[in-house]
Amino acid sequence: MKKWLIFLIALCAAIGGLHFFVPPHTLSKEQYFMLIIFILAALLWITDVIPLFATALLIIGLEILMLANPGKWAIFGFEHATPPTVHAILVGAVDPVLLLFLGGFCLARVAQNSGVDQTVSALIVRVSRSHPALLLFNIMLATACFSMWMSNTATTAMMFSVLIPLLNSFQREHHSFKKAFLLGVPFAANIGGMGTPIGSPPNAVALGFLDQQGYSVDFLKWMALAVPLMLGLLIVTWLLLSIHFKLKQPIKRQPIPKAPLNAKKFFVIVIFALTVILWLTNSLHGLPSSLVALFPIIIFSITGLLGRHDINHISWDALILIAGGLALGSGFMMTGFDQVLAGWLTSSTSTNTILLVMPFVVATFALSTFISNTAAANLLLPIGIAYCMQMKSLLPELSYQMAISIALCASVAMALPVSTPPNQIAYSEGGVTTRDFIFPGLVIGGLGVVLILLFGKAMIHFWGIA
Repeated sequence: MKKWLIFLIALCAAIGGLHFFVPPHTLSKEQYFMLIIFILAALLWITDVIPLFATALLIIGLEILMLANPGKWAIFGFEHATPPTVHAILVGAVDPVLLLFLGGFCLARVAQNSGVDQTVSALIVRVSRSHPALLLFNIMLATACFSMWMSNTATTAMMFSVLIPLLNSFQREHHSFKKAFLLGVPFAANIGGMGTPIGSPPNAVALGFLDQQGYSVDFLKWMALAVPLMLGLLIVTWLLLSIHFKLKQPIKRQPIPKAPLNAKKFFVIVIFALTVILWLTNSLHGLPSSLVALFPIIIFSITGLLGRHDINHISWDALILIAGGLALGSGFMMTGFDQVLAGWLTSSTSTNTILLVMPFVVATFALSTFISNTAAANLLLPIGIAYCMQMKSLLPELSYQMAISIALCASVAMALPVSTPPNQIAYSEGGVTTRDFIFPGLVIGGLGVVLILLFGKAMIHFWGIA
């Protein structure tokens, strides 16, 4: 009820402000509709009064109703130009990047079903569990690597299922050790999502927006840019937690259940490895990453490793949320509202792309601390891309840096339990408080923002992405 009250108050304020600052006659009919859709989506995503994916569906539905105007109602449609078709709006939402993400979800589902994840994580715990700092590093590295290919939520839940028996066995004098592990796992899962295009929904949204502008980033180049950033942040996070919680005293060895490798697990690992190799060698075979994502889906479906139950339990809400963000961006372009928005934004005489991107990166970090990082990316990416459009001399470099920086910064916002699902899982386990998240979360996130701004620009040039 409180959320609805906040939403209604904000909506009334937005309607009043819209009428005062942007009178209807200053925009074409379709641009005004697009502005209304954007404001409504922003308020719904920020206040979280309805599920995030429901807002995404509402965006697509409103664009079809108000822009495509299939009912031929006089109040809707375009004022001067020919309105887009329903098909055109749906094409804007259903980008090939969704297939890429679906492939990642299916890989993760089969890895969990076959026990590959448990085998690897149990092995890591077994070989280093008596040395707390080494164990923490190995666990965080494994978590980040899993999170590059799996949902960070599923990765965190999986790692805790292996770790919790060990954490519960810690003596009272090892209480700070438990806190370090409860923070290290979700932080590593968040950071790991930066590493690949399928690691986090904001990455997919950014690729979709770049694709709409006619730009592309292949799997290998994304990883070449993001993995060094990911590893650097991971090491800093490990050092910070190790020093802060004084991980020096050895901990007593506890029995860890064995999870031996069998034929099914070996087959899953082989298919996973082949898929990754195909993703990384895109420039050699010419197959788009989204098409490669079909390979494991088909193989696992044929062999029965991916069944109807698994398909039904894939995170379709995440895919819908990505589609909603892409629909928002395509709506901006179809109506010309992206050009209007670019004109509203203050022009800068600076040619330093770091300074131009910085306000959007900081806004992403701040917003993602309190709301879904995908929702934050959905809101800020169309604005950021529109801003880039007025800097013609800096294209395409500025567009690449803007989209990639916003996506990566959405993953480093982790200063509160509510910031990310992995943080929420760790908080629900008990043993850590909101205060425990704030200091390391702000330090890691702040450093992440700086590294993304500086290192991101350098890597875009080095790898010739722009």
